Amino acid sequence: MPWDPSLPVYTWWDIGTDDANVIWFVQAHRGGELRAIDYLEDEGKPLSFYLGKLNDRRADGWMFEQRGQLVPHDFAAKHFTTGTSAEQAARELGWRMTVVPATGVQEGIDAVRRVLPRFWFDAARCEIGLKRLRMYSKAWSKQLQRFTGPLHDANSHCADAFRTGVNGMRLAGMHMAPNVTQAMADGERRHMRSYHQTQAATDFSVWDR
Repeated sequence: MPWDPSLPVYTWWDIGTDDANVIWFVQAHRGGELRAIDYLEDEGKPLSFYLGKLNDRRADGWMFEQRGQLVPHDFAAKHFTTGTSAEQAARELGWRMTVVPATGVQEGIDAVRRVLPRFWFDAARCEIGLKRLRMYSKAWSKQLQRFTGPLHDANSHCADAFRTGVNGMRLAGMHMAPNVTQAMADGERRHMRSYHQTQAATDFSVWDR
């Protein structure tokens, strides 16, 4: 899947310092086709390292969508010691990042499942990312004798970055087919209804006790 110089590039992030930091590079083609043209994964590196990799590609002619650097919600959290956020640090380094609000993990997984059939991947550049997505799995609780959600391991950062990107597509203005857009909007509404119902039940039970 070669880079198309006529189209902007979007980046989908999962951030980490002690563990992996992941970036997917994606282009949205006409007709709703999505192409993952590159993948970057490293650990123990500062934010400037990853933005430097984007700068290298921009120097090669890559055109990045202004709203298209999609990062998870904790990117906006202020660091305890510095009082600033990674979002502010990126801005000082010349990059505007779009923070994607947190949603339910299962809702995000369902959104990825709806969008994934429209994806093409560069088999060479995205080899590690594809391996990670295939290995993404559930955590099994011996005590509860059931699955308790996604397993947090070396593969989950890649999947989380992909999920963040899918959840942020509308924020970035990425082209989406109407039926996919509606399905994702419906999923967001279901998640919010579920949240409010759960919160109401929790509040009642706390007061009741």
